[in-house]
Amino acid sequence: MKSKKWVLSVILFFGLLACCPDRPDYWSFESFNLHLVDKTGTKANGDIVDGDSLWVILRFEANLVHDDALRLNGFMNPVYGWSCDAAGELGLIDKIVACTISSDQEFKGIPAGSNLNDLFSTNGLDIDNWILQSGDWPLPWVGETQFLLKDHPGNQEFHHITMVFVLESGLKVESVSDAIKWK
Repeated sequence: MKSKKWVLSVILFFGLLACCPDRPDYWSFESFNLHLVDKTGTKANGDIVDGDSLWVILRFEANLVHDDALRLNGFMNPVYGWSCDAAGELGLIDKIVACTISSDQEFKGIPAGSNLNDLFSTNGLDIDNWILQSGDWPLPWVGETQFLLKDHPGNQEFHHITMVFVLESGLKVESVSDAIKWK
């Protein structure tokens, strides 16, 4: 009788520990979309931007990823113990190491194709500080990221905004907006 209780306790214990063995711990991305919105909240893609400010909204096309190195004998993720957090909770598996935002036209005297990062901010952070935090972003928190451009280009040309991420693995991921111009 005692051995049956012990066996049952062991099975129950490991069953509880394995409550979420198939939940991916990390997330990654191989593509993302850029959407442009002017200060009035109106979609600005292929249109005229009203005013100086422009929101560049980034939406990751995320993939959930397992890291089998964290699994303990296939039973559980030792970081979580008894709880099962949301998929992708441990952040990006392939960290962002660089980001460049550019335009295909001259922008405030900056040549076409040059880095415009200094003109953008997100959540009160400049692009470099935003990148430093990128590995810690749990997928449920990412949703969409908004970059604020507080200035206009100083010309009446149509612009395509390009954003390029370089990941730790060396992978480059790029997205280009629709054409826009400022009033």
